[in-house]
Amino acid sequence: AYLGFTSQILSPSCSNSLPLPSAGLNTITPIWAFSAANTFTGGLTVEGGSVLVNGTDAGYLGAGTVTVKSGAVLGGGGRVAGYSSLALLPGSVLVPGNPDVEDGIGTLTFSAAPVLNGMELRCQATAQTNDLIRIETAWSPPGFMTVRIDAASAEACPDRLTIIDAASLTG
Repeated sequence: AYLGFTSQILSPSCSNSLPLPSAGLNTITPIWAFSAANTFTGGLTVEGGSVLVNGTDAGYLGAGTVTVKSGAVLGGGGRVAGYSSLALLPGSVLVPGNPDVEDGIGTLTFSAAPVLNGMELRCQATAQTNDLIRIETAWSPPGFMTVRIDAASAEACPDRLTIIDAASLTG
């Protein structure tokens, strides 16, 4: 099994927990940008730092349960697929868009409905476009979620934005 990253490849074997330090430990918070699908079949827990998915293949985050804990970030401009379940726990952050493309504005797509209760969704907006979360299946909106819209100015932020697009809504 291997984990493919923008700047680093760990091989031939790895655990299913990335060594990401927590914020506040006087360390640089790492950004792990997945550039290739991975072959491990276990789950993945993100405990700190940022994990970006910037491709369209299944398996970037493994085939098991994916959990993003408080203080950790999941983002990117790709398609998250192949996991058995995905939950962003309270205090975690979801940031669509690849920081290296289109000034970071983009779409992060989920092949199956993620659990987003209690987390923060951060989106960028301009007068012409904005970040988007796309969910390819039915989705139940969470009971609570913080949404933060970042724009250069009030004039640069439209009056109406679509920030989550699901195949259908339930609940």
